[in-house]
Amino acid sequence: VDDHTISLPNVSTAKQSVDTLDLRFSAATKVRIADANGQELANATKQSGENLTVQGQSPFAIELNPATAVEFRFNNNVIDLKPYTVNGMVNFRLSR
Repeated sequence: VDDHTISLPNVSTAKQSVDTLDLRFSAATKVRIADANGQELANATKQSGENLTVQGQSPFAIELNPATAVEFRFNNNVIDLKPYTVNGMVNFRLSR
């Protein structure tokens, strides 16, 4: 019984601290993503048809250019980037 009591908090803590971003690209897109600690998780140009999955701790600092070429999911939820798009790109922080 003690094992279960100890392991359950560890499981929930892990789920709380790791978030997943899934990106799918329909055109060449510059991508930069950093996690809550400022660690760079992605800094590249992705091509049409490519996918990118990163995991880390939110809030994430995210830059995408052009944003219109990206299908964006945060913990399996589709995020509409249009409200964050300025001059075709997004530069925002995303938190749970």
